Amino acid sequence: MNEHLLLSLWERGLFNNTSEVEINDVAPTVGHLQKCDIIETFTIRKLMRKPKSGQLVLEGISTTDGRIHRFDPDEILNIDGMIPERFAENYMVDPDGNDIPIQGARRGRKPKHKTAD
Repeated sequence: MNEHLLLSLWERGLFNNTSEVEINDVAPTVGHLQKCDIIETFTIRKLMRKPKSGQLVLEGISTTDGRIHRFDPDEILNIDGMIPERFAENYMVDPDGNDIPIQGARRGRKPKHKTAD
């Protein structure tokens, strides 16, 4: 997920502490002999920057076991069940984090044009 898009959604309050995200995570197998990739769901706890690099990091609480995990925005697969680009599009934000211009009314009945008699 693009950092600019993440900040844009966060500032608008669309992506906040109640949002659930699915991320790629690594989990140990039985016996801790190997590790496997899993998709896990987290509720966002806070958004912060790494002190040295300035990179954005999210902190979340696992919905399955309650552990706290920090992850990068690039690991996000879904936000509230939608891919980040689709989530942003629903709120009129393009994948770069900018506003999508409104193109006028598109719903409802077409207006009846009165003709001159």
